[in-house]
Amino acid sequence: MSSDRMELSVLPITLQDAPSFFSLIGQERENLVTYFPITTGRTTDASACADYVKDLIAQAVSGETFCFLIRIEDQADPVGAVFLKSFDRRVPKCELAYFVSAQHQRNGIATGALAWAVDEAFHAHGMSKVFLRIDPDNVASIRVAEKNGFAREGLLRQDFRTSDDRLLDVIHFGKLR
Repeated sequence: MSSDRMELSVLPITLQDAPSFFSLIGQERENLVTYFPITTGRTTDASACADYVKDLIAQAVSGETFCFLIRIEDQADPVGAVFLKSFDRRVPKCELAYFVSAQHQRNGIATGALAWAVDEAFHAHGMSKVFLRIDPDNVASIRVAEKNGFAREGLLRQDFRTSDDRLLDVIHFGKLR
């Protein structure tokens, strides 16, 4: 897949990815701790990260959560991640969550990875709707959602709990197949 400027690969996380995933989270921990409390909480050291990756792989096998790592061009280390989660197969819908390292932001990577993830949710997982929950102050992520054709569906008050136990408002965005 190619973003506006570079080739992207988005592949399922593997156990061999644990060290580079741990490094990525470590570099971005301060930026991720609020919005990825489970991921940052489960990656406190290399061993804990390996256990978390094993759990993510098991969750993918059971169809609960899927974690994909984003890489650019020929770089071995990931620059971000995309999660398909919160599946409701009766509807059918799921949530997408994603991040790109600060050093690689504003290069079209998040936009390209989100487009890939939407296609994955619709075609590989049979979803009819995909949704995002975005902090109202995260203008860049709102732009990524809008570039990918997501519609703003409303403000959900106190709908997201952070690692420090705060409840935050989020804007709910949805996209139909």
